[in-house]
Amino acid sequence: MNRREARELVLHLIFAGEYTGNRGAELLEDINEENFLSLEAEYELYKKLPSESQKEYIRRAVIGVMEHLYELDDYIEKYAKGWKFSRIPMLAVVIMRVA
Repeated sequence: MNRREARELVLHLIFAGEYTGNRGAELLEDINEENFLSLEAEYELYKKLPSESQKEYIRRAVIGVMEHLYELDDYIEKYAKGWKFSRIPMLAVVIMRVA
């Protein structure tokens, strides 16, 4: 798994958190062999577990987004000219949060 794939996994975790209500450390529990094995047939990203250094990068990114979630959402809403935050597709919101 390279850095791009690790960022993609961060997006997956944060996006999943929107539907499960999980935040921070709870999301990171999804990075385990059982979950990866159950998803590997559907998506190539899950064919290999991240290394320990990649897990640390993913952990810092997920925790960072979650700790600043409301601040990030305020920025997105402020600069989304002509859009209400509630009308922006969730995937786009998650991508902007991670960016």
